[in-house]
Amino acid sequence: MNVLDDDELAFTLCHEMQHGEHHHAINGVMKSIGVSLAVDLAFGGNADVLDVLLGGIAVNYIDNELITMDQEKQADADGFNVLKNTSFNVGGAPSSMQLVYEKYGDLYREGFGRVLSPNNHPQMSSRIEKLGQRMTRWSGNHVQVGGDTVYVNALPVLRPAPSGAYSSRRRAFLVAGNLARVTHNVYGEAENDKKVVTTPLTSRNTASADKAAGTVKTVSEGTAAASKLAAANVWNIQQNGADLSVNGQRIMTLAGADDGTKIRTDLQHALTAKPKMLSAKEIRKLDNTWKKQYGFEATQKKEKAKAESDKGKVVAPAKA
Repeated sequence: MNVLDDDELAFTLCHEMQHGEHHHAINGVMKSIGVSLAVDLAFGGNADVLDVLLGGIAVNYIDNELITMDQEKQADADGFNVLKNTSFNVGGAPSSMQLVYEKYGDLYREGFGRVLSPNNHPQMSSRIEKLGQRMTRWSGNHVQVGGDTVYVNALPVLRPAPSGAYSSRRRAFLVAGNLARVTHNVYGEAENDKKVVTTPLTSRNTASADKAAGTVKTVSEGTAAASKLAAANVWNIQQNGADLSVNGQRIMTLAGADDGTKIRTDLQHALTAKPKMLSAKEIRKLDNTWKKQYGFEATQKKEKAKAESDKGKVVAPAKA
């Protein structure tokens, strides 16, 4: 609670609430009993020491890697669905996981160690990616984060400067979450991860009414007119002191190294551009590039190298 901001904490609570809503603790115990019984039956109920050991490893592995892992994935998915229906920033979902990743890494074991000490939570990088995808879908597939850069309609809008305890990538998710609310208010949520919503909600509602009255001409005409209306009239970008807003929604508070003028210009250009999104492959490539340079392991190596370098330095004695 001391390190998460309100939006990140809100998602954490939404996630934990889902464990209760879905009775995960009770269901997990019941499934575990079933697994233990199945393993016992597999060994004929008369296992020797080695069989007991292997059986225990099997039960532990299934409990964690299958039962608990699935519960965590469900809590992430359903927790986000609760969060998006509140006034909190949906970017707090991937941002909260980004903070954990920056402090502890992926928290995920591979190889034989995974058998003896199974994973009970999905890989942090994977959780960040999936929560980022859910945020993007909620934006109508207009807003994305690739590495530590915010994209709108596949155009780079800003790479937030690190500020205090907030890394560039953590801030990127929070900025993107606020932008996602802006585009969601115009376009609504996308049906899947690939198709960008191009028709504003107001135009779709009007089109539905016209269709019922038998006055709609063609879908393409309605879509073109709606897209033109959105591009021309919807986006109102303002800066009040350090606060940047779009359509009355605060997007971010500029840090010292953020270029407000450039951000406003790039944001206006991106919001009025043709609706588009980067592919999952392109986003993953941007994420991997960021990870190689700024990820947990890369940071650990840099800190270790610096510590070794500092240790080798000879400090000159102070003059009398």
